[in-house]
Amino acid sequence: NMHKVYDNWPEIAKEYFSKTFSKIEIRDIDHIVFAGMGGSGAIGDVFSSILSKTDMHVSIVKGYELPKTVDKNTVIVTTSISGNTTETLSILDSAEKTNGKVIALSSGGQMEEFSKKKKMDFYKIKKEHSPRASFLGFLYALLNVLEDIVPVKKEDIKVVDAPNNPQVGEIVVEIWPHEIVIARIRTIRGESFISGTEFTLELKSDEQGTYIE
Repeated sequence: NMHKVYDNWPEIAKEYFSKTFSKIEIRDIDHIVFAGMGGSGAIGDVFSSILSKTDMHVSIVKGYELPKTVDKNTVIVTTSISGNTTETLSILDSAEKTNGKVIALSSGGQMEEFSKKKKMDFYKIKKEHSPRASFLGFLYALLNVLEDIVPVKKEDIKVVDAPNNPQVGEIVVEIWPHEIVIARIRTIRGESFISGTEFTLELKSDEQGTYIE
């Protein structure tokens, strides 16, 4: 069930962050578009926070229209956990007609069929119970795939139950009973740390404390 998936998130993150993915050739990229709805769209919000202090232009699309600024120096990342989200499929179709680099992530569905038909870069990520429960697997898979663009290297991220000897600049994912916080460590004070830019994902539960979609 869902709470078992959340308990297993550290292992899921390790699996996808250490997995060997084929990487697209990326040169002179100055613009990244993240397209997705719901939990898939939240992945783009996380990357926007990570890239907020860089010169990279980030566009978040939660609808049907690509920005008019897409060009050959743009990477378009389309994410749909089901692979059947109407808005994301529309963006994928539009992206295929541009001269930007296109990446698609889903657990299968129409996105997989379309990407393979058009010979686009497609990454199949397992759906864990529900879109919300699948969030971390997709996030860490994308951190892996975009390693050459995103200023977060594998040595910057440690997936552990609790940070041991945290260092400034590292990314931490804190899993609490009702929320998950993703942040970059800004300041160290003794054995504790203060994070900078944060992204919070609420975990919903019923009156008995059972996680729900």
